[in-house]
Amino acid sequence: MKVLTLIRLIVMVIFLASLNTFNANAYEPWSNKPSYAINSTQQAARKVKAVVGGKVLKVRSIKINRDPGYKVKVLKDNGHVISVKINAKTGRILKE
Repeated sequence: MKVLTLIRLIVMVIFLASLNTFNANAYEPWSNKPSYAINSTQQAARKVKAVVGGKVLKVRSIKINRDPGYKVKVLKDNGHVISVKINAKTGRILKE
């Protein structure tokens, strides 16, 4: 009787330990949210700053030919303000 109880306890501990290591956020086939190259305004700002340089003033979500994207306003080192569009799906930067 004690051996059977011990075996059940061991099996339960192993089962519970395996549940704890499963990462539910790693793969969500039921999620309707698509994964893009750029998924946030912060990512868009970082990418544009790395490519264009200067100081990011404003970032907003836009549509680019029906695709999601971002419009980033940047103050360049020479004092000029430029607007740059970035396609969220591809991560491609388009200067205005």
